[in-house]
Amino acid sequence: MALPLKNRKALALLIGEVMEDPRVLKTCRSLRDAGADVTVACSNPSGRPLEEEREGLRIIRFPHR
Repeated sequence: MALPLKNRKALALLIGEVMEDPRVLKTCRSLRDAGADVTVACSNPSGRPLEEEREGLRIIRFPHR
C-alpha cells in the first residue's frame, strides 16, 4: 500500500499534554500511519520530559504557566 503522505511533515500545536488528549493523539497517529513525519509541540503541565520520541511521534514540550 502506498503512503500518501510519505516525505511530508506535519506539526501539531497543543496547549496541554498530547498523551492526555485522545483526539489529538488519534489525529497524529493517523498522519504517522499515512507516512508523515509528525512533530507535536505541546505545553508541559505534568512535568514530563521536554523532548521524546513516542509511538513514532516526536514530542517537544514547552513550559506551562
